[in-house]
Amino acid sequence: MILRDNKIFKCKFVYKYQNILLVYGGLGCMGRSGRRELAALREEYAEDNLAIVIYYPVSTLDELKEFRNQYSVDYIYISELMPDYSPFKIKYGVQSTPTCLVIDRSGSVVLKTVGFDAEQVKEKLDRARGNRVCYRQSI
Repeated sequence: MILRDNKIFKCKFVYKYQNILLVYGGLGCMGRSGRRELAALREEYAEDNLAIVIYYPVSTLDELKEFRNQYSVDYIYISELMPDYSPFKIKYGVQSTPTCLVIDRSGSVVLKTVGFDAEQVKEKLDRARGNRVCYRQSI
């Protein structure tokens, strides 16, 4: 389930040849300073077409919408609407919030951190800057 621009998609989304910062557990645990760093990161890598995806482990679409409205930031919000034992949690082995994953343009997870460490994320994104050709496959 994807919530973006108040539109709901019940399909798998794919951002080909685009770097993704996926934040599991959302924005609350990173605090205001972390959210400011995340916003600055988005601006710094805007020309690289960085996708920031926020995954919330919630049960209903209404809960996902509440989180989106609480922070009023135009990121991509996703959930499988399975608070526990979701395929996402199992595949990526996440337990703590926030857990951050940097997924490079080839689809490989190049960084996994418990907590949001902007410097580690920047390091991985800077390595990926060599190839600026971005193609976005729509959903």
